[in-house]
This record gives sequence, structure tokens and C-alpha cells, in this order.
Amino acid sequence: MDGGAARLHALGLIPHLVTGDFDSLSGEAKEALAAAGAQIVPTPDQNYTDLDKALGYSIEVLGACTIYVFGATGGRLDHTYSALSAVLKYGRRADVRLVDEVGETWLLHGEATLNGPGLAGRILSLMAFGVVTDIRTEGLRWPLHANRSLRVSATVR
Repeated sequence: MDGGAARLHALGLIPHLVTGDFDSLSGEAKEALAAAGAQIVPTPDQNYTDLDKALGYSIEVLGACTIYVFGATGGRLDHTYSALSAVLKYGRRADVRLVDEVGETWLLHGEATLNGPGLAGRILSLMAFGVVTDIRTEGLRWPLHANRSLRVSATVR
């Protein structure tokens, strides 16, 4: 995404690939990144966000199976919403994770087991986007056990 590439360029870091409509990356920075070896892939379609286009390209063209996205929200609610929408769109085709200073957000479908050091005392939020059936959790302070369809958001602490 070109906004992220602009930040990386300012830090002297070179991404492997830069894609987007390049509305947030100067021509000079784009040329410098290309000269340093970054692959430049224009995706000018304004009907999609740069994140949506980057995820689609990564999955469809590069065959990515796991994608960690850093800095996707930019502290703006509209960016957060569009980033979550992209995770919902692509999260069944690849393990797409939004990462910020608090933790990770990803689409859970099917079963998952979270374990490891550092999990005790952490906050786990489960948010339903659509119908959820037969939700069960174990090992949490307030476990969930529901055999009926749910259309609610649940936060577990």
C-alpha cells in the first residue's frame, strides 16, 4: 500500500512490493523505492481500498497464505472499518491478521486453539459478523456455551 511505503521510505526501509493508487506516495519516493529494488505494482481502481487491492494481489497473484498487516487503521475509524471489511473478504482464503500495539485481529472460522505463554490475563474479544452457531469456549474467565444461532457481539475477558 502506498501510504505504508511512504512511511517505510521515510525510515530508510525498502519493501519488497508497493501497490496502490499512489495517492499517498510522492513520485520521487516511488522512483527511489523502485531504484532500491521494490517491485512497483499500480492498482488504480478507486472502487477498492489500497489494502483490499494489496490483499487481493498477495493472495491471487503471489499465492500468499499468511499475511500480517501492520498500521492498517491509521487511528481513523473509517480505515479501521475498511481494514476489518478486507479481513472479512479475504480471511477465508488466507490467514490475514491486522496487528497493532494491542494485539491481532483475524477471521475465525471453524475451530481454533489459542495457547502459549503470555495469554493468561489477556483480553479476548469475539465479534459476530453474521450468524454464529454452536459457540463454545473453554479456559476463559467467562466461557461461552450456546447451541443456538447468535447475532450478537461477545467480549470475553
